[in-house]
Amino acid sequence: AQLACADVVLLNKVDLLMDPKEDCQKLEERIRSINETAIVYRTTQCNIPLPAILDVQIPNNPSSSNDGPITHEKSEVLIYVSATGGTLRTMASSSSPSTFLPQSATAATKARRPIHVNASDEYVSISESITDRPLLLWKLQRFLCSNSVRRQLARMKGVLWIQGEGLGQFRCVVHLSGRGRLGFSLDGMWTGPPTSDVAFIGRTSALQSPNHLRSEFSQCCLDTGSEDPIPLGSILNDLSEHPEFVLLKSESHQDNIDNHTPTLSYFRLTGSQVYGYTEVEIVRDLRIDLDAMNRDLADAVNTSVDEPKAFLAYTIAKDNRVALCYPGVDEPANNLRVLVREAKLLLKTYFRNVKVCKCGE
Repeated sequence: AQLACADVVLLNKVDLLMDPKEDCQKLEERIRSINETAIVYRTTQCNIPLPAILDVQIPNNPSSSNDGPITHEKSEVLIYVSATGGTLRTMASSSSPSTFLPQSATAATKARRPIHVNASDEYVSISESITDRPLLLWKLQRFLCSNSVRRQLARMKGVLWIQGEGLGQFRCVVHLSGRGRLGFSLDGMWTGPPTSDVAFIGRTSALQSPNHLRSEFSQCCLDTGSEDPIPLGSILNDLSEHPEFVLLKSESHQDNIDNHTPTLSYFRLTGSQVYGYTEVEIVRDLRIDLDAMNRDLADAVNTSVDEPKAFLAYTIAKDNRVALCYPGVDEPANNLRVLVREAKLLLKTYFRNVKVCKCGE
């Protein structure tokens, strides 16, 4: 139904297709069989100018009128965005659950099942800033993957200062969106004093007290409690058993934090032990961008909806290679099964044009 009514359709992640030209052509033919007038764009990471998808006028579309382009304000939908406040329009005059529709709703729209909104159950935003201490990655991972946080929050975004050699010099952007999907990226290096600034958004009915949420986040800091360290041997064994990965190094930060802090290890998805090529040969001869593959692995793991929830961070090593981070608590990425599954899928995609391997098989 959504495809049949769409003005614009985005075919995203076309860079991951085995044969982008042929596969996209088949998809577009299928779309045309459902919606002849929609504009179809092929995109990577949804990279498209906003004017191309907002306020679009579709020629010869029966749903279009002479009043101008279709806009979100004029669409006959049950919930729509306010032009003045950027918030959902509700019937705030009543404290009891209310049924509301836009004034322009047609009889067909009114016949749909109504949406009930409790005017007292609004979205609220809570912000927190930590300026004197960095966050520990393993504590942050547990915070982000906890069921309580994902049940409470509808959205979260923060620019964080995370402890770690190489990691601490970067502005780390972490966000949470629908169904508990996480995101992680590096936004350049700190040019001033590093801080951790984060905003949480959730319904008042789901959120516990703001102070409780702030307290949980502050517990991610460097010197707030401790736990028994994870033996280095078990950390290495978790990843060394999987040939997809190559361990780079480990660091314990014992010079500046307590002895209970788990070791932070770095690793990388290369496929060298799977296909038999060295990393230099993979980059030079096979022309495979291993840095992009490792960033894609972090994205795939973080956006998965598997349980337990997975989270994977990365940094830029001294040799300018992307290095994935393993905080040394629980499983790698908090869910080893998801990490290995997504790694194998990415290897198949990135090595799809490699016809001969040097692995002896």
